[in-house]
Amino acid sequence: MYDFFMILLTNLWDLPSAIFVGIALLALAYINSFKKPGLILICDLAYPVGVIGLLIGLVGLLQNVSDLDALTIVLAMATALVPLIYAAIGYGIACGGTRDLSETDSSPVRKALGTIIFLALVLWAAEKSAGLGIFVLLDALVFTFVGIIALVCADRLLKKQYVVGWSQRLLGIGFLCFLCGLIGMLANLDERRAIGPAAALSLLGLLYPLVLVVIGRIWVPEKMLNKNGANGTGLLDLVFPVLFGILVLSGLMVSSTFFIS
Repeated sequence: MYDFFMILLTNLWDLPSAIFVGIALLALAYINSFKKPGLILICDLAYPVGVIGLLIGLVGLLQNVSDLDALTIVLAMATALVPLIYAAIGYGIACGGTRDLSETDSSPVRKALGTIIFLALVLWAAEKSAGLGIFVLLDALVFTFVGIIALVCADRLLKKQYVVGWSQRLLGIGFLCFLCGLIGMLANLDERRAIGPAAALSLLGLLYPLVLVVIGRIWVPEKMLNKNGANGTGLLDLVFPVLFGILVLSGLMVSSTFFIS
């Protein structure tokens, strides 16, 4: 039993993931002077930060997917989940009290510094994972911003006066792009070198909206939260769908190894 827990702890410890998630959550708390609104901000954004770390790790894995066997792919996928585990721990520590959104405002200087720290961590993790150039995918960027513009135009056509819930709207755009990437993977199971670009569309198409969710929640919470005052980025709204999608994606990647052989 002791050996089992030692092996488990060894596999769950990853210093870069701990730095990414830990400093990001501390930066979120700093925005509201480490007071209760800062804890609410962590509750709303802990899982998005963890999923961003997960996606960055998976994009790094894709760079060599055509040269990896099935077992290596599964083990690498498991390692990529570590940031999400750290984020869940942070969520558990910060949450538990009542939500009081009457003090969500903080100084622009703190918001700017918190945003800069978060973006710097994302860029650092991306560079460490596979290089910044790998994380620039025009198709995913266009998909994201066209989706946003389409929603804005639809709001204007429907003459909606005050639109809220943009966190969930951005997640919807991300999941739609993720599904498009999965369809591309299914169409290229017989060509492993084509699996990577389709998977990249899935992952980056979800990564970009999540980064916007974090930034938007910091600067314009009144637009990001839904009418019930929730951010819509908890276990049921974000984590479980992402894990299911990653399970499908990893299954397709593993299946491609047997398809070719």
